Amino acid sequence: MQAVWQSWIHLTGADERQHAVTPGEYRQNHIQFSAVMLNAFGYAVQQLLEQHEPDSVIDMINMLAASADLQAREAYFVAARWEGICVNTSKARPTLMANTAAQKLAASELVKVLQRGTL
Repeated sequence: MQAVWQSWIHLTGADERQHAVTPGEYRQNHIQFSAVMLNAFGYAVQQLLEQHEPDSVIDMINMLAASADLQAREAYFVAARWEGICVNTSKARPTLMANTAAQKLAASELVKVLQRGTL
């Protein structure tokens, strides 16, 4: 399963922008590595594995990453984009909704883009 994790790191651009933003800015604006999104990713992979072989799922993730530049991939994971799914932006600072229902909604969104192959 290390290959799945590596594909996630590639999709989110973590390997490309390691020092591009401060930790505080990153936590405030991006949700790729929040517990909510990591759990959502796990749920999404679980769903995909019900229909596809592991190598096929890894290929889907890597192909999605290759289909968009870093800026597009970062924009996909900006917290405000996940409003009503797993983020509440009604306050001055976006807050994550950490319940299982929100994680599964986010997983559904991830499955859609992975199956479609575009963000």
